Amino acid sequence: MNEKPTYRIRNWKEYNRNLIQRGSITIWFDEAETKWLAKKQPHKRGRPKTYSDDAILCALIIRAVYHLPLRGLQEFLLSIFNIMKVNLPVPCYTRICRRAALIGQELKKLSTGHPTDIVFDSTGVKVYGEGEWKA
Repeated sequence: MNEKPTYRIRNWKEYNRNLIQRGSITIWFDEAETKWLAKKQPHKRGRPKTYSDDAILCALIIRAVYHLPLRGLQEFLLSIFNIMKVNLPVPCYTRICRRAALIGQELKKLSTGHPTDIVFDSTGVKVYGEGEWKA
């Protein structure tokens, strides 16, 4: 007997604009090179890391937003960097997969109803909903 109430849409123009805006995402790269590449790790055995944990986390957030496979994520990052004229190397999909397991950080569920801002700056990766980054 718990029937969900139905609402009649009266303003179709605004409704359609809101549906279109659901797919809005803003990606900011500020001083990205200092955080994208890993710092030198002297006195450690094995191959040094090329990409920082924040870079891998940023890639995984973009993957979660767009529901991309890893190979598609690699090409998507390449195209974003080309459009933004950001001269950064893009990690291979196998490296993203391996490092994702090592990072082991759960991605919090991103809001599907509000625009999302992904900010990648010298302090790391942050995800904001509409209005949070303005504060």
